Amino acid sequence: MSNIVECKDKDLLNTGALDQCHLGVTTKYVVSPDLDFGFETLEDLKDKTEWVEAVAAKDLYPLYEAEEITNANTDPQFYEGRRINYKQSEGKKVKTFRSIVSLCSYRALKRFDGKIVRVFELTEDRGVRAVQHETKFKGQKTMIYVGLLEDPSNDSGIQSTVVTINYIDEAEYTENGVNAFLDGWGDQELIGILDVKLELVSCSATSVKFKILSLCGNKPLKLFESGDVKMKDDTGADETTSFVAPDTDGIYELTGTGFENGFTVNLNGVVTKGGYSYESTGAITLAGISS
Repeated sequence: MSNIVECKDKDLLNTGALDQCHLGVTTKYVVSPDLDFGFETLEDLKDKTEWVEAVAAKDLYPLYEAEEITNANTDPQFYEGRRINYKQSEGKKVKTFRSIVSLCSYRALKRFDGKIVRVFELTEDRGVRAVQHETKFKGQKTMIYVGLLEDPSNDSGIQSTVVTINYIDEAEYTENGVNAFLDGWGDQELIGILDVKLELVSCSATSVKFKILSLCGNKPLKLFESGDVKMKDDTGADETTSFVAPDTDGIYELTGTGFENGFTVNLNGVVTKGGYSYESTGAITLAGISS
């Protein structure tokens, strides 16, 4: 019985080119925890609305600005024989970058440490690096490593961390790569879901007043509308209310009848307004309503 050994021979490709087209430096990585996630068409890949909807659905997580991006690739390793060099291992495709982050942003970033994900690369010239598998446009398959949070020092004077992107298949992009230009938008216009907190101002059996504050900076947000906020009774069922737009101090009001202690008020899931998505850190619970 003979052994069967299959060698992969690849046909040569034409080398003619009048111009070399390529994208600029990657300035933002966008992570897809679901390895199967992808855009259905090239038009979807370029459409900002599709990206914003994917962020709101938690299919995509934009990371923070990529500073000091560096190629940290390693070369293939060879055994040097008398006449022939024998390849012992393939090279590795690796990039590192620094992100300037606060403590809460670092905690969010650290959750990706050691995870296998797919990453889209948004570039400085409003481009996107992706790969195409069958009919879907996906990010490259990678493992992410997040370094320690580095306190400000005499050298940097700013708080930051270094992120390492280890590409699982160094040939995935060269064999299946897609370079596209986004339709009228760029990396600066895409950010992750913003956390907000609700603060109770007053409540009665017919009225609940509250503020919606940005988690960072405690600034009142006045952009939410009817349908963005829901009240639930103590069984979790929706309560019928009327929505009153915020006043100059950013105080919203829900009116109705029969409000009771234990009822809750919260955002209606992840809410997208003006291209940004918001999610509450938790509902407020009514208390102190006299029977």
